[in-house]
Amino acid sequence: LAKAREFPHMALIGYGEAPDYQYLCGGSLVSERFILTAGHCLVSNTHGPTTTVRLGELSLDSKTDEAFPEDYDVSERIPHPEYKQSSHYNDIALIKLSRKVIFTPYIRPICLPLQASGPQKRAIASGWGAIGFGQEKSSSLLKVTLDLYRHEECKDLFEETRKLRTGVNATTQMCAGSRNSTKDTCQGDSGGPLQVYNDANVYCTYTVIGVTSFGQNCGLAGVPAIYTRVFPYLSWIENLIFT
Repeated sequence: LAKAREFPHMALIGYGEAPDYQYLCGGSLVSERFILTAGHCLVSNTHGPTTTVRLGELSLDSKTDEAFPEDYDVSERIPHPEYKQSSHYNDIALIKLSRKVIFTPYIRPICLPLQASGPQKRAIASGWGAIGFGQEKSSSLLKVTLDLYRHEECKDLFEETRKLRTGVNATTQMCAGSRNSTKDTCQGDSGGPLQVYNDANVYCTYTVIGVTSFGQNCGLAGVPAIYTRVFPYLSWIENLIFT
């Protein structure tokens, strides 16, 4: 279980209308008006376009947890210009909130990567996704430490499909999973961060290096999932969030 203030950038992406919002994706707060998420999270097949974002949440079921959730209306949905719903490539997007976020210890942004992924062997994924393939989504924010796979290993594990016509793209996609346990991201974690811990940075505890994109089944040892690398899209992100 994630602790209070551990992942203050975590966002729940909601669909539908109040009070029956369905939270089907995750995201990361990257500035006072923008959430970073996956392209395929902007519109749900079943519930239509995303309408709301919740920040500062820990457990959806609890009113007594140490969390101070705030809900924000979505004012703009911005897929990457090269993202297509029929494909897994460029699966990255920004959501603009209708008002500025006031940062607190419970709600504050994650750092964007200043360089391509360093020598890390592991990274942490977080979200409210399903706890196993075909199972219910978690009402509490969960975290999992995953192994980062080399591209050569990753490419062999994902064959070319209709949505992945040229296989895993070394520049824009990465694989993470657990080589010898069932730790994984699952349905409902899409759009959430793959992040590494910052020792040096006081301002943000984590840097986002990937966005949860898709997997095969969840929780199979040695079968990683695919994450969109954030660094190749940095100038696109910065041009939108800092203007």
